[in-house]
Amino acid sequence: MARSSDLTLASSTAPASVLAGSNLVISAQVSNSGPSDAAVTVTIPVPSGTSFQTSTNCSLVTTNAVCTGTATASGQATFSVNFAVPATVAAGTLITSDLTVTSTSSDPVSANNTKSLVSSVARSSDLSVSTSSATASVDAGADMTVTAVVVNNGPSDAATVLVDVTKPSGATFKSASSDVGCSDFGSKVQCAASSLATSATKTFTVAFTTSSSLAALATQTTTVSASSASTDATSGNNSIGLTTNVTRSSDLDVSASSAPASVSAGSNWVLSLSLANVGPSDAANAFVETTIP
Repeated sequence: MARSSDLTLASSTAPASVLAGSNLVISAQVSNSGPSDAAVTVTIPVPSGTSFQTSTNCSLVTTNAVCTGTATASGQATFSVNFAVPATVAAGTLITSDLTVTSTSSDPVSANNTKSLVSSVARSSDLSVSTSSATASVDAGADMTVTAVVVNNGPSDAATVLVDVTKPSGATFKSASSDVGCSDFGSKVQCAASSLATSATKTFTVAFTTSSSLAALATQTTTVSASSASTDATSGNNSIGLTTNVTRSSDLDVSASSAPASVSAGSNWVLSLSLANVGPSDAANAFVETTIP
């Protein structure tokens, strides 16, 4: 007895968009209009740039994902096929999945046995700066350092990563002690990296010279924030506030000279006193005291 099964892939689907670094999931759905049951095989060439992942009732045969099952008359057979999309794939890249169904039964309408599905790649990178830090304590007028640490939690590689570090009040950017790639933008210092791979970490060191007039027990605050050209679905961990306590330290230097070198009894002797502050902090209520000969 001959068997005839009109098979179609019309209901098969793929997501319109897939994230770089995640799986592209193809729903290969075989509908059987009968009249006979059919043992079916769905073949999907592995889309360019992707790799086959373990899928139920499907296996990798050379460069094809091959899925097998039974579609009863007036019934369906559905296969979920997974392909890994690398984290490096550029946004906007189109991934085409070509599906073909065959059977040991004859098929009176073979024109509906193939289907092409297209998905567009998007990028999403969860950047985090939670491990960044700043100098715990600094003398007014001395240098403080902010260590800006950005982590890409994926799933996609991040493109054009920018880390902004706001300037503490009254502080100036010290480029000579900061990392290459960090530049002064007025109220902030911005550090740039062309990209950051998934699970990778990038550290920037940013140095500031504090104001010498800061009061003791004052604080210097700064905010570290990260962004990229990729979408970030978890923006709550993109910034962190850091605080540095201020102390004061002033290295005072006293020098003295007298004229003339010798003096007659009953005449005046002039003692000249000089006071210098080597810093780093301004000295409050400074005075010089000497004993009377």
